[in-house]
Amino acid sequence: MGTSRRRARAVSEKDTLEARLERTLNDSGGAAQVLNGGVGNYNAERYVSRFFKELTPLKPTDIVVHYFLRDAEELPAGGGNILLRHSELAVTLWIAYHRLLDKHGETSLVEHYRSVYDPSAPGFMVMQSKLRELAEYAQRNNIRIYLAMTPDVHNLVDYKFGFVHDIMRKIAEGDGYAYVDLLPAMLGHPPEQLWAMPGDPHPNGFGHELMANAIFPVLAGKSIATTAPAVQN
Repeated sequence: MGTSRRRARAVSEKDTLEARLERTLNDSGGAAQVLNGGVGNYNAERYVSRFFKELTPLKPTDIVVHYFLRDAEELPAGGGNILLRHSELAVTLWIAYHRLLDKHGETSLVEHYRSVYDPSAPGFMVMQSKLRELAEYAQRNNIRIYLAMTPDVHNLVDYKFGFVHDIMRKIAEGDGYAYVDLLPAMLGHPPEQLWAMPGDPHPNGFGHELMANAIFPVLAGKSIATTAPAVQN
């Protein structure tokens, strides 16, 4: 089984999403090995390309694309801010700046992601193409494939990015992914319950537990894929 998403910092190995899923699957009578194939700050184009370049020899039976809002953004091959390209801390601080200091705050990020997920946006089109390429590979090789849509955990009380979840559900289902929306499991939790530490909006151990509990029934074939409840778009 392969996963295509990075894990958060400040979470012990035994408490990560992957470790929790592996234990639960094995405890349920299976014989599973869950591997994290993600790289920090990669987008969909890069982590799918990495799978084809480096990970196909693993011959997974299942592939879970652990998708996040930023995965449709463009990442230029060169130029730009080297810290933002390689440092999760720098990205965290950049987002915090735009949320707390920018005069438009969270509204500016909503507008940003509406532009990222415009059907004509270059990054959006590449993301669609790479996810379709991965889905076609999975179909040819009898691999079960899933897209786990991860919410932005900055504000799960008044969530603003439901429109991205709707878009990704349509893309995933159109390409044959089992779509698992992790928002229902996390919605309503205040930041102090889910953040790795103050100022670091990566999911902590509890956040990983919520995500693992939502993904497990789908992987185990005990539940259909889930969709999010109505949220502000």
